[in-house]
Amino acid sequence: MNIHHQVSCLMHAVAISSTALLFFFRVRAIFDRNKLVVAFFALRLWRGLWQSFRESLERILAPPIIACSSNRSHTLQLRL
Repeated sequence: MNIHHQVSCLMHAVAISSTALLFFFRVRAIFDRNKLVVAFFALRLWRGLWQSFRESLERILAPPIIACSSNRSHTLQLRL
């Protein structure tokens, strides 16, 4: 696995988390008096950030995928 792929995965995690934080600040500013809405978005934010972080770690630490090539062509037939 090359360094470009690892840096790209890390930058993806940073970009997603910073964008989500800015969105949460916007929601917090608009729905300041509604604690239920703010709590809902806060929980969804942390769940989404955790999922993004976990997926980025899996991409960085996973072994490279070996592509298999096949001579057979697969076709999809639709029956009407």
